[in-house]
Amino acid sequence: MMKKLNALLVLALLVISAVPAVFAQETAEDTTETEVESDAEVTTDTRVNARDRMQAAREKMQQTREKIADTRANALQARADFAEARAKIAGGRGTPAEKQDFLLAATDKVLELLNSLREKVEASDVDDKDAKLAEIDAAIEAMVSAQATVDALDPETATREEIRAAAAELRDAWQEAQQVLRKGVGHVVNKRIGNVVERMESLSDKLDRMLENLEGRGFDVSVAADLKVDFDAELASANGNWERAKELFDAGSVQEANAAMRAAHQDLKEAHRILKEIVKSIRASTSGSALEDAEDEADDDAESEESDEAESEEAEDAADDESESNEEDEEESDEDDSDDVNVTVEVDANVGVTV
Repeated sequence: MMKKLNALLVLALLVISAVPAVFAQETAEDTTETEVESDAEVTTDTRVNARDRMQAAREKMQQTREKIADTRANALQARADFAEARAKIAGGRGTPAEKQDFLLAATDKVLELLNSLREKVEASDVDDKDAKLAEIDAAIEAMVSAQATVDALDPETATREEIRAAAAELRDAWQEAQQVLRKGVGHVVNKRIGNVVERMESLSDKLDRMLENLEGRGFDVSVAADLKVDFDAELASANGNWERAKELFDAGSVQEANAAMRAAHQDLKEAHRILKEIVKSIRASTSGSALEDAEDEADDDAESEESDEAESEEAEDAADDESESNEEDEEESDEDDSDDVNVTVEVDANVGVTV
């Protein structure tokens, strides 16, 4: 009984000590998201309330950093607990009942982490959310079952077969929980990175319109335009690494996925640095009123694009409905659909020509 409990105790400690670091990684990614939001506000907001927005962004960044510090402290404490328990095992201290109690407490901690992950996935917009929640639920169910099996054992009278069966069930449940935790947290963090990439891409489009507008007004924005090329290159690299991480997480290659995700994170940090240089260059080469006018017109163009896209979708939906309700006039309906598509192309082609 002692050897089996010792082996399970080591496994439990490994799981408990490893997972907080994963959650620390998730919290650390929030910094990039906050920095991007902050810098987007610097880029696109030169109005009176810019100072208030920046203050709110700084406060959010401070809260994120405090959260990171707390999570890292918890991870360090978990490692310290692991070292202490390992020393205790090596010294042969602790009764079977005490070790059984520790195992039950360890399973409680893993269940807490699994439930926390479930809440994060539920609140996120990750792809295939239902499938991911089902995977977490299965891990929770397996852990609860294994916990009940261990709890039912009598440390003093349990047979070798009972101990071996409980050990196997608990070991399998722990290993599955660890995989689900790492994979699940990875999906949540990677989705956040994807959201940052999407916002940066929208910002890139707006910068293009602003630079085109300012150049048309006679301002020299060549330096900002050159920096914009570098910015787009970093953004494209971030998008590629993000997509690769998503595919690797789906395939269960957590270690490789984390490497791709870290690469995407670094790409975004570099894009963020270049973005600040673009902001500095634009402000140095333009007046405040011209920059504000260029921003307003860039926003108007973006709204015009969205409106045109919505109208195009409505036109296509109407054409589809007409086609379904008039099957006997299929040829005529097809011609109408073709006309609608041509109109859509013409509208889309004209969007953004005049900034």
